[in-house]
Amino acid sequence: MRTLIVATIILLLMHTAMGLETLTSANFSIEIKISPEKDYFFAGDTVQVNYVISPKSANEKLKIGGEPGNPRSYYFRTPLLNPDWILEIKYAGVSGVKQDFKDSSIAIEVKYYSIAEEGREGVDYISANLIGKVPETNLRLKEMSVLVASAEEATSDALKPANIRVVNKTAFIMDLSSLRVELSNTKSKLDAEGIRYGEEEFKSAENLLKQAENAFNGGEYILADDTLKRLKEKIVNLTNLADKLRAEEIYQKLYNSSVNLTTKLEELQLLIQSLRGTENFANLSSNFASLKANNELLRNNLRVVKDYIDRSEFAKAYEEGKKLEISINELREKVEKLYNEASYTQKSGGIDIISIVKNYSIYIFAIFLAIVLIFAINTAIGRLKKRRKWDELK
Repeated sequence: MRTLIVATIILLLMHTAMGLETLTSANFSIEIKISPEKDYFFAGDTVQVNYVISPKSANEKLKIGGEPGNPRSYYFRTPLLNPDWILEIKYAGVSGVKQDFKDSSIAIEVKYYSIAEEGREGVDYISANLIGKVPETNLRLKEMSVLVASAEEATSDALKPANIRVVNKTAFIMDLSSLRVELSNTKSKLDAEGIRYGEEEFKSAENLLKQAENAFNGGEYILADDTLKRLKEKIVNLTNLADKLRAEEIYQKLYNSSVNLTTKLEELQLLIQSLRGTENFANLSSNFASLKANNELLRNNLRVVKDYIDRSEFAKAYEEGKKLEISINELREKVEKLYNEASYTQKSGGIDIISIVKNYSIYIFAIFLAIVLIFAINTAIGRLKKRRKWDELK
């Protein structure tokens, strides 16, 4: 007898230790009724939700409850303001047990129930009746889960939520205004760069904006929201197109400038080589080497811009292109300056007059002064000779 009792206790402990069976949506049948029946609600509206959980079939009636000595917990929560709950657990063959709650989150225990000899087994249903006020949302149209249910040892999607749509008119107006500005800015980007584009796409976007405004003004908020989503998608596409066109435009411009600059450097190199042996050759060659290295660096940066375009990172390509444009223009000015200096040296017969004047200015001034003195002395001597001849004639 003692052995039998011990064995029974062990079996009960083992059964309890095994835990509850995991449930899925296949075990439940969910019925949801929302009052009033409306397509959308506003903040402050009163809404009532009747949420009933039933076993999918007679075979599930015992499963949705707990195990012997181990009840299964059910959890309910809501974002509604001032919630008022009435929860009922209805076991087979007996009257339901109702409980009132005022909290946003509640939990109840559903026990294992079986009187097999009387044919009463399991749970008929678990119901949650909820009344509360709709809270505000910062979105223009939000699908809000006003009652979320879950069960212990059940998958997260076993019990579907009760949802309503909530409208925020102020957010609608702000989004309409924001998208109007966004569309205008996208068009202005292209106009500012003088880039040609298809007007049809922008006209189509403007028509969507008008449709959304009309739907909103007519109280067709779901249609207005859908139209704004389509408009946003179109603006994103147009923005990408604008960035693409701008990036390709500036890349082509920089590419042409780079080719011209490289050609100019090649011409400059030949010009400087023709001045080998002149006093200014070393200085010209040193400056040329620096400019050539700078040009190679800029050409590498131009390849980076092309890589951004190939990866469809058009905004980044344009940004880097504008920076590179400044550097190329600065290098062009330096190349032109050195080219002019080399040309001047060549025209002066390989002699850099300016450098000579600068380096030997004291000596040149002394020579000039000597010439002036000699000229003055010669003039004085000439006058003196003429005067003597005149005196002799007298």
